[in-house]
Amino acid sequence: MATSIETLSEAELKVYPNPTAGILYMADSLKNTKFEVFNIAGERVKTGNIKDNSINLANLKTGIYLIVINNFKYRVIKK
Repeated sequence: MATSIETLSEAELKVYPNPTAGILYMADSLKNTKFEVFNIAGERVKTGNIKDNSINLANLKTGIYLIVINNFKYRVIKK
């Protein structure tokens, strides 16, 4: 059965730069897609919707974070 809904696989979704000093960009159009950011202790430190294909991490401390977008998980290092 065919569907008109397209989904991105983990391999297709690109996030950059990693490590980042503040702004994390998505190579694909994910406008208004929900995201969650977790610290290394598993605490949710940020949530929101992606705007302009980017997530602003500038207010987070230096460290390793897990970004969840469309149920895909990405490890990101904040400088």
